[in-house]
Amino acid sequence: PSVRESAELAYLEEQVVEDHMPARRRRLRDPLRAVSKAEITHTNLPLLSRFVSDNGALLPRKLTGVERHKQKLLGKAVKRAQQLALLPTIWKLPKYR
Repeated sequence: PSVRESAELAYLEEQVVEDHMPARRRRLRDPLRAVSKAEITHTNLPLLSRFVSDNGALLPRKLTGVERHKQKLLGKAVKRAQQLALLPTIWKLPKYR
């Protein structure tokens, strides 16, 4: 893996926090809290692909923990990337699985 991919994997591993609270009371941390709104664009495919399911749909906020405004920006960026054929609409790029 490239340096960027290994850095992203390390970042994702940091996000995993063992929590002993019951699942219904547990609150997800926003994985994009350190990411500025300017970085959520249709050209940032590694970031977008983290929030897209294997069938090309955007994952819900309850599952990802992203705050409301950034989720809206993610949705617009994913749609734009799909319309420009940067991101496939029906499956996830194998590079980003």
